[in-house]
Amino acid sequence: MLREGYLQQNAYHEIDAYCSMKKQAGILKAILDYYDLAVAALDAGGQIEDILNLKSKPKIIQLRYVKEKDFEAELKKISDEMGSEFKKMHKGERKSTNEAFSPQKKQEVDGK
Repeated sequence: MLREGYLQQNAYHEIDAYCSMKKQAGILKAILDYYDLAVAALDAGGQIEDILNLKSKPKIIQLRYVKEKDFEAELKKISDEMGSEFKKMHKGERKSTNEAFSPQKKQEVDGK
């Protein structure tokens, strides 16, 4: 995600060819927020499939193509969506192909 969403740049794309420092910082913060939430979810017993399949994940990568004037609003929208998706995961509303994320599952993993 860091390579494709932040470091990689398309010099031929009219928007991606140049990026302000503010936009770079916003994209990097979104990636780091995703990472922090993903690690917390995994530590709490979340499923990797659920984390990798969040709808907000590819939207973070696509932030680089958002025009400067629309960037802050789009960043907030994606950050809110990502936060909501992780909260749903913590509440056990998302299901992976294996098992639902639940406090019971965490207790089983912890051996309690």
